[in-house]
Amino acid sequence: MIERQITEATSGSGHSSRASAGRPAWRSALVLAAVGAMLLAACGTASVVEDGGATITPTEVASAASGSTGRDAKVILPSLVGASSGTSTLFPEVGNGGYEVSIYDWDLALSDDLTSLSGVATITAVTTQDLERFSLDSRELHVESVTVDDTPVDFYVTGPKLVITTSEALPIESEFVVRVVYAAEPGLYLPDQFLKGWDVDPGEQVFAAGLPGAAATWTPTNDDPAAPPARYIMRFDAPDGFTATASGTPIEEDDGSGSVVWDTGTEVFGATFAVAKFESNTIDWTVPVEVSIRDGIFTREWIEGAVLEVLPFVESLFGPFPFEQLGISVVRSETAYSSPTRIVVGVNRVDHSLLVHEIAHQWAGNAVGWEQEGSNWLFEGLANYAEALWAESLSDDIDLNVTTRELDDRVPPVTRTLNGVDTIDDLWDATTYDRGALFYHALRLEIGDDAFFATVREFIQRNLHDTVLVEDLQAVAEEFSEQDLDEGYADFEL
Repeated sequence: MIERQITEATSGSGHSSRASAGRPAWRSALVLAAVGAMLLAACGTASVVEDGGATITPTEVASAASGSTGRDAKVILPSLVGASSGTSTLFPEVGNGGYEVSIYDWDLALSDDLTSLSGVATITAVTTQDLERFSLDSRELHVESVTVDDTPVDFYVTGPKLVITTSEALPIESEFVVRVVYAAEPGLYLPDQFLKGWDVDPGEQVFAAGLPGAAATWTPTNDDPAAPPARYIMRFDAPDGFTATASGTPIEEDDGSGSVVWDTGTEVFGATFAVAKFESNTIDWTVPVEVSIRDGIFTREWIEGAVLEVLPFVESLFGPFPFEQLGISVVRSETAYSSPTRIVVGVNRVDHSLLVHEIAHQWAGNAVGWEQEGSNWLFEGLANYAEALWAESLSDDIDLNVTTRELDDRVPPVTRTLNGVDTIDDLWDATTYDRGALFYHALRLEIGDDAFFATVREFIQRNLHDTVLVEDLQAVAEEFSEQDLDEGYADFEL
């Protein structure tokens, strides 16, 4: 999912998957540290269980019990333990190994003030190794029970992980279903980064947002930013008068209750939702576009008109809309957040330019992801440049070179290259957004308008529902420009 903090020049983002089975090469190329729960015992000596860096005393081992949040003392061969971390160097605590999720099915009952919930997470996955113990990201969740393939199993919570031991080893490449019953009072993930997994205005609205790890504040998940795409199914029991909007298509349950389930229908790079007292309307475009506005905060005529102006413009840049529907939820906030088929925008700062940026992400970042960690500038820069192109399209008097010089003034002196991402902050700094946009303008000047716009469109269309490397963009640009861009790319400070 792609989050944009609407400030002078800060934002964030996320998504990926490439190659066979939707796994980008960089994920498998990195070594997964299989840090499992191992029981070391010797005659009469102290025993410990090591799990994700935690040390567990013999007393804790002895008190482990099935269906509890104590420690499971079952001895597991290291080769049957899934990694308790992912491949990300920026988010080393996030992610899990030994399996890949294909379906998340969430049933969420929200409290009246929207600050807490009780939930059932049903997760369908396929093992990537013989597996008897694995973990899910879980931050301050109160886990009540866990089953694997309908069989109650042992589990325990340690730090930000829910560790699950199956009743018997699961063979490699076998499908299994985990069901977790839990409660949560979602809070901040990485408080120093001010990233919320559950962005709530108590009693008024809530929406899911944040960078990798944030979703684990409200549901057990494999929150690795490099996780393959998955299908998302969401059901909500919201307070009276509140409506849930989410990624996917709303489908009425066939039980006569009138309740709605949101289903992406296919595997996508993440999902989001928003709950408020929405007034919703669906407008006709090449695909249905549902616009939900929190009561009394915006005029429907303006927002729907703006959306219908922006959509054709962005489609002219990137090609046909990549999904079967689009939903836009307007809330009280100063953030904007784009995930496949669902955009959440804050009324406090919404305008045409913001809509261009977030709608552009439906193609650039949601339908096409980045393969190499830290290369999100490919799509944040492209979405920012789409804003500049929008301004250019409105008037013959706008000199985009002046616009890009203004962007250049906002970018501090070069302290890193576009690909030189070393910290989480680098993911949404001015280099990622503004220098990323300047990269595209430099490419446009280098190869000319015809080749540039053909390159951008083909780059997106050729890689729909896949991930890309920087080199993939260069290859398409060279194809349409009939130029060798190796030297030019170096000049663009990659």
